[in-house]
Order: sequence, then C-alpha cells, then structure tokens
Amino acid sequence: MPSFGTVRQDWKPGRLSADPSAYQDLRVAIFGGTGGLGRAITNALLGKGAQVAVVGRSLKDPPHPLRSFIPADLSSLNDSRQVARDLPVESFDAVLLTHGIFAGRSREVTPEGVEKDLATSAMSRWVIAQELLPRLGQDRPSDRQQPRLFVWGFPGGERDLDFTDVQSTRNYRWQTAHSNTVVFNEALVHHSAARFPELNVFGMNPGIIKTNIMAGVLGQSSFKLRAQQTLIGLLFQSAEAYAEKVLPLLVHPALEHRSGALFNRHAQPIEPNPWLIAGNHCDQAVEAAESLTARILD
Repeated sequence: MPSFGTVRQDWKPGRLSADPSAYQDLRVAIFGGTGGLGRAITNALLGKGAQVAVVGRSLKDPPHPLRSFIPADLSSLNDSRQVARDLPVESFDAVLLTHGIFAGRSREVTPEGVEKDLATSAMSRWVIAQELLPRLGQDRPSDRQQPRLFVWGFPGGERDLDFTDVQSTRNYRWQTAHSNTVVFNEALVHHSAARFPELNVFGMNPGIIKTNIMAGVLGQSSFKLRAQQTLIGLLFQSAEAYAEKVLPLLVHPALEHRSGALFNRHAQPIEPNPWLIAGNHCDQAVEAAESLTARILD
C-alpha cells in the first residue's frame, strides 16, 4: 500500500501548480473526453499545448489541430478492449479514464449481459487498463517521468461490496449499483499500482460537479435534472474549474513514485477506502472483475 503522508505534507490547498512548458507536446489519451469532466480536461489540455486523443461515442466540438478522435461504445467490453488494443499508447505520457454513467431508476443490461452502469463505469475500465498498461509509454525517451494512469470515480469513503451480487440482480437500487462501480474503480487503482511498478496509477474523486451524469436517474430533460444542475452550479465548482485544479497532477514531479495515491476535488490527497484495503477485500474485487470480464470477452 502506498504512503500518503509525504504527499499530504508536501502539498497545501491552493499551492499545486506546474510549469506551463510541462504541457507542451504532452501526449494524453482521455476515455470519455467528449462530455462532462473529460471534455473540460480535454479543452484545458488543448489550451496548454498538449496533444489529446479523445475516445467516446460522438464528438460535437469543432476540429482542433492537437486533438484526435476515436469513436467507441465504452459500454461494450469487447469494443473497449479493441480500442485499447489499437491505441498507440507506447508514445503516450498519460491515460485518463473519465467515462461513466449513473445507474438508472430501473436495472438495465448491455447486449453483453452486464448491468449497464457496472459495464460502462467500471468493467470497461478494467479491460482498457489491462490492455494499455503493459505498453503505456514504452517508446518515450528514458529521461521522461513515468507514464501515468488516472481513474475517475469516488474513491475513499467507506463503501463495501456484496461479492455474491456484483451485478445487482437482487433488489436493485441505483445507489447500490453505482456504489459497486466505485469499489471496483478504487480496486483497479490499487491493483494496477502493485502490478505495474514502472507506472504511476492514481484515483480521482471529483466530488459533486455539474454534468449530465444523473440523467439516467432523473430523466434526460426532466425538471428535477434541471433543478439539480442549477443547484449544483450554485453550490459547487464547475467542470472547468475542477479541470484547472487537477491538470498539474498530469505533470507534477511530486507524484513520481506515489503510485496508488487518491485525490479529492481540490487535487489534494485522501485516504483509501478502509473496507477495501482491509483483509482480502481488494483481492476479492480483483478476482470478481477478472472473472466477469473473462466471461464477456470474445
């Protein structure tokens, strides 16, 4: 388990920054970069001169000379694996997994037979990470920082997971279904950090931000969704403000050899989920994810 203390002592709120030149020619792949947090981070990186490969269902933004687009259905584990296999990440500096949804009011299943939130927000990330990480950054100059993988979710807190019902087939509740994705994403961070010591892997908790992610629960054009977004916009930071805070994590030298660390909405370190790292719960989550994805992949 990584050390969190030194990171916390090194950084104080509001003091995290990076040299603007550090973003020049930085190569980043962002899964889910067509909307929400991923789109905000993409635009912030483009504004600083980074090259960004965006993966998502559709791209509505105008062309940009530093951005490429790869269409993909990230609710499909097989499509996710194929995109990851085709992406030339050997020359990339960082990969960001920002894609995800909230479970709907009623249980939905993808054509591959996976609960939709679990497939999109967690299992596709497992498939992508396992395909990309063995190759990430291998062709870059040896004097560059270790490649970095960032996994967005809601790490920390004290969520648990019922390993007998990871697909929420019994007594479905959207809150529990989405909580399962949170546990799997944090387990992915810890597992990948241990398995790939030559890389840096981090978990990101953005907190509450105004995006469309709750549309599955409240309805795409419902009054509740509009009211919620208005309230969130008044009380919490925007996706663009959050993007500016977390951007230095992609290049900051203090993250070197801090793999497995988790960060909150202010880009400050937080402690891991105590339930997940207790006993063998993380190992159980890894086994459950690998078993589920193995059954689905062709």
